[in-house]
Amino acid sequence: MMIKDRRLSAALIAIAGCGVLMVSGCKQVLPFFVQQPPKFDQITANNLIAARQDADVLFAALSGGTGCSYGANTAQFDLVDKDLSALVVEAASLPNNSFTTNGATVLQKGFDRFRAAARSKNPACLPPGLAQDKKTSFDGAATNLLTYENAKPKG
Repeated sequence: MMIKDRRLSAALIAIAGCGVLMVSGCKQVLPFFVQQPPKFDQITANNLIAARQDADVLFAALSGGTGCSYGANTAQFDLVDKDLSALVVEAASLPNNSFTTNGATVLQKGFDRFRAAARSKNPACLPPGLAQDKKTSFDGAATNLLTYENAKPKG
């Protein structure tokens, strides 16, 4: 009888230990199974559209023959940066919205690197094609995020 009690006690301790591990791990694992999908957010969509439109104006100016220096376009750089900052803040404020938040953050970091490159060339213009290449990249990322946002459940 004593051996059965020891085995039963060991089994109960093992089960209790597994239960503790499961419960402590639930904080990290369980949310992936029970989280609601992120919902469509009109403000995020509007911020993406504004950033893309303002960036298009900037990239067109940087690609032009005159007025293509960083110094001539500082206000437009600031406007795009403001749009992207608002996008990141809005995306991060929504529950379960990590894909959009990460995408917006990557878009902002890429723009920051582009701005630094343009600033380093001031007062000269960027090399031909660089602004167009960045526009293609920026538009692709913004369009992908907007497509994802629009595919989210409404309401």
